[in-house]
Amino acid sequence: MQKSINIGDVSKLLGIHEQTIRNYERKHLIKPKRDKSNFRCFTKEDILRISVIIKLTQELGFNISGVRLVFSLVKKINMSDDELIDFLEDHLNEFQG
Repeated sequence: MQKSINIGDVSKLLGIHEQTIRNYERKHLIKPKRDKSNFRCFTKEDILRISVIIKLTQELGFNISGVRLVFSLVKKINMSDDELIDFLEDHLNEFQG
């Protein structure tokens, strides 16, 4: 069984507010599992996805529509979130132009 992390710990780990994470869920950018008490349970993959969103929005200035477009394109070419992070980090200067 994969270990899961609560929203407070994810928020501290990534340096963002819990409400930001909830907003990403409301916008359907992430879909964490829920436990029996209906608390969000984040996996390593969920945390990686949130890290991608942070990189796209905070470092590159994408809005939510832009993030959705990137995720759609990444899905079409079967790129993992790890590969996307690597790509973004490798080409960050080009994107910031």
